[in-house]
Amino acid sequence: MKNPEFLWSNNHNENEAITVKVIIDLEEHCLNGTPHPVHDPGVVIYYLIKVNDQKHETKKSQMLGREIIALDSKDPEEYLIYQTRRKYGETYLEPIGKDELVNFKAEGIESFIVKPKMYHFSIGKKGYESNVRYLTVRQILVDFAHVDPTLNTLSTKGGSEYNNLEETIDLECVNKFVLFNNEPTPVS
Repeated sequence: MKNPEFLWSNNHNENEAITVKVIIDLEEHCLNGTPHPVHDPGVVIYYLIKVNDQKHETKKSQMLGREIIALDSKDPEEYLIYQTRRKYGETYLEPIGKDELVNFKAEGIESFIVKPKMYHFSIGKKGYESNVRYLTVRQILVDFAHVDPTLNTLSTKGGSEYNNLEETIDLECVNKFVLFNNEPTPVS
């Protein structure tokens, strides 16, 4: 716990209640096993939360996953969030939903990690991943399958062919592809 700060104006009166600002560094509290203070009307608690490598101070005792992602200046629709928790001497990552409420008063929360959302897809039996949701047919053929797009065709498992190399594919909707070689085969 950081040193308390006293908050009042220079014109404060002796009968006025003094408010104490207490900053709880979640990481420090977790690593040292320090319990959180109990509610006290004269104390205003701020939480210092670590998101990736940056610490952020908030007066909120709980936030949605999307709000924590936004603290890291990331788009909640394109990023995932995990909390680093410590329990029984073990540290582990726990995923947090974008609309899940995280209570900073809960014991064991050490920090938060924001990572880009990964999109998984396969071409035949080989798996790939991309942190970009929308790829063109050309990008899939050249950057992932490493084939000549003029000699190969990409198709869905259902048989729909992608003939336009600049067509954009949403990897959240289609993620299984088949590759066809367009080279003519010799006739015997």
